[in-house]
Amino acid sequence: MQALALQQLGIIPDKIILMSQKHQTSSMRIKNNLLGANSPLYGPELDEVAEQAIEEFKLHIEGVKKAFKGFIYEYDAIDKDQNEIANDLARMLRIRYKNDAPRRPPRVIIAGPPGSGRATQANIIAKRFGLVCIKAGEILREEVKKKPGMALIISKCIHEGKMVPDEIVIPLVEARLKQSDCKVNGWIMEGFP
Repeated sequence: MQALALQQLGIIPDKIILMSQKHQTSSMRIKNNLLGANSPLYGPELDEVAEQAIEEFKLHIEGVKKAFKGFIYEYDAIDKDQNEIANDLARMLRIRYKNDAPRRPPRVIIAGPPGSGRATQANIIAKRFGLVCIKAGEILREEVKKKPGMALIISKCIHEGKMVPDEIVIPLVEARLKQSDCKVNGWIMEGFP
């Protein structure tokens, strides 16, 4: 739904980088992130939320692949350190199909299972290329601060590791992508779609 919504809004990325990670590594990182966020979950409940997040990603990424066929570049991040990944991704982003095409600021989406390191890589790439780093999670946390009425819905979804409803997320992401800093500098987005 989110991938199709981007297309309907006329927001087409130049590239979508899909990072892979070992299932066990993703699960461990999800649990560590939840524990670091003072989640009330522990033991089997924590394991269940981690598995649910991974399965939800697998389900949704298939739709993204179909919607953006031809734009997705798969990258094997298994057993690689952050610097090696950042250098490889930087090389991927320099690929241009039409050298005579007018240059416009880059639009990049970085995707991967929870705990794959996509947020870290998005930060590194944003700094390296001067792009605006857009994180759907941060947009949602800001919305919680601005609108207490939305706080209950968004906070509940975030703490339970569930997807925030599209009717909330899509307009927020659209508004962020249409801001002038994104239009001028280009952007890298993670956590959406």
